[in-house]
Amino acid sequence: VVATEVTDKVLSEKKLWESELRFKELVESSDYSTAIYKGEDLIIEFANDQMIKTWGKDKTVIGKTLQNALPELQGQPFIDILKNVYRTGIPYFSKEDRVDLIVDGVLQTFYYNFSYKPMRDVDGKVYAIINVAVNVTELINARKIAESAEDEYRNFANAMPHMVWSAGPTGKL
Repeated sequence: VVATEVTDKVLSEKKLWESELRFKELVESSDYSTAIYKGEDLIIEFANDQMIKTWGKDKTVIGKTLQNALPELQGQPFIDILKNVYRTGIPYFSKEDRVDLIVDGVLQTFYYNFSYKPMRDVDGKVYAIINVAVNVTELINARKIAESAEDEYRNFANAMPHMVWSAGPTGKL
């Protein structure tokens, strides 16, 4: 009889599995839209509920390529940027980027702050990309409305034949 003691190996695998489970639960419950795209084909390996909602899709997109799951991304820069991150291993960060997505059956414009970060295996080789995004559409729309109102006020003031100014409580113009 030949036997090998494997208790340490089994315990290590159990700890690893528990660690992965905690990580998955943490990301799943996050308020941030989070997804993992595996391989050069960008297969959606994981997407939390927030990302599924962001895309306006359901969980059936998991296992599909990002390009097939979100065909509306064609003509937008995101697939090329992701492929470049996968190829070079250099993360990509963006602020207030516009993205057009089909949500509720309608092509809509949204704005996101997001990052694409490479995930590496034990040899340092990129095997996936993690995408974390925050929807800032309401902020952008509010800013556009404020800028529009300011422009209208300025145009109105410039069109008046009268002199217009404003002063603070101390009389400073």
